Amino acid sequence: MTKSINVEEQYRRDVERMFRCAHDAGYSVTESDLVNAWTEYSESICATWLMLPEKNDVLLSILLKHIESTNASRGGSIKFTTTVVDAGDGTGDGILEIPDELLAALGWREGDVLNVKVHEPSVLVLERLDEKKGAQSE
Repeated sequence: MTKSINVEEQYRRDVERMFRCAHDAGYSVTESDLVNAWTEYSESICATWLMLPEKNDVLLSILLKHIESTNASRGGSIKFTTTVVDAGDGTGDGILEIPDELLAALGWREGDVLNVKVHEPSVLVLERLDEKKGAQSE
């Protein structure tokens, strides 16, 4: 944990930009998760801390991939905020749009079967089901 604190202080501007990028896209992540994800990404290319890419969509994609990886190893998850939109067909059904970056980070594809649990009135928990085994997969 000391390493994360030192990195957070040393690269404060990068951490703030990563946090804004994730937050603006609707993701709830901690600075510690972001530092761990970027450190994992940097180390995967034999670096201590890489410069952030100029484009926020590229940055977000990298972060989500590595946040999922570090969280999965700890049994965690990615949280994001979105709005359920009326399907517009008069049924009262809603559509939950999942950002492409999140789908890519989770390895989910169109047609995957998801288990949806209502955790709180405004919180849904989505888990992909393994169709072959009928079990949940992360």
